[in-house]
Amino acid sequence: MTNATDATPRGLTTHGLTAPGGGLDEVAAPRLRSQDARARAWGRRLPAVARLRFEARSVLGGHRAYVDYLRHKHGALGWLDDDTANVALVDRETDLVIEAFWRSGNTFALAAFRLAQPRRPRVGHHVCYPAQVLAAVDLDVPVLVIARDPRATVASAIQWGPTYPPGQWLRIYSRYYEEVARVARRSGRVMVVDFNEVTSDFGAVIERLNHHFGSHFTPFVHTEENVEVCYRLIESDDQANFGTVAEGRVSRPSEERRAAAERITAELLDDRYDHAFTRAQRAYRAVLDASPT
Repeated sequence: MTNATDATPRGLTTHGLTAPGGGLDEVAAPRLRSQDARARAWGRRLPAVARLRFEARSVLGGHRAYVDYLRHKHGALGWLDDDTANVALVDRETDLVIEAFWRSGNTFALAAFRLAQPRRPRVGHHVCYPAQVLAAVDLDVPVLVIARDPRATVASAIQWGPTYPPGQWLRIYSRYYEEVARVARRSGRVMVVDFNEVTSDFGAVIERLNHHFGSHFTPFVHTEENVEVCYRLIESDDQANFGTVAEGRVSRPSEERRAAAERITAELLDDRYDHAFTRAQRAYRAVLDASPT
């Protein structure tokens, strides 16, 4: 049994499961760090413009053509290799698409899924816009979408992207899941699962996925040891890609994150967010109900 504290992204094995790959390469990682630093600094200087751009991307991301735009953009930056990409776009060779709104378990699900497979699968992930789901349905690629309660999602999202106010996060959350629900109902090719299912028994999620799509993916063995390995892999990726593990950004739980989420959740009880939360809760229920399984 590999000790979780010794986990490294390449060649790691535990319970017979293998998790190769992890982190951008030595050329792409500095580019990502530089872009991330510029984007965050720019957002602090011109928050209104950053919010406007985020809103525009949310609207454009509801269209299939947005994937083609991202393919051109990320291809030019050299970030489309599935073994190293921070974002991976679906194509005809993709085995599975795992998508979710920001801070909804996408990174954990990706790590756990890859850890469980005996061979390196091609996975589309981390677009965080409905365009990826639309493209996958068009290409007849299985899609797993994770939905998380909007209050918990926004409490985490604000830690990751404090430039964007709660009302905007809620609006974009609603827009995302309303469109995914529409695609899921229309196609029957999108399996939606709740965040709590992913974090409590992801092996059962994979079994349901296999049943629905006729696939043969190896279920994740959801033990404390394997979950800890996933968190170590996630931390290693953040360290490799960004040069540090920042609590507000890294996609794994911590006491610091939980305490911050509690403070933010209390602030979100303000009456001015009632309408936005009502819409978000409706979208959350709708997308779960739209799933064929």
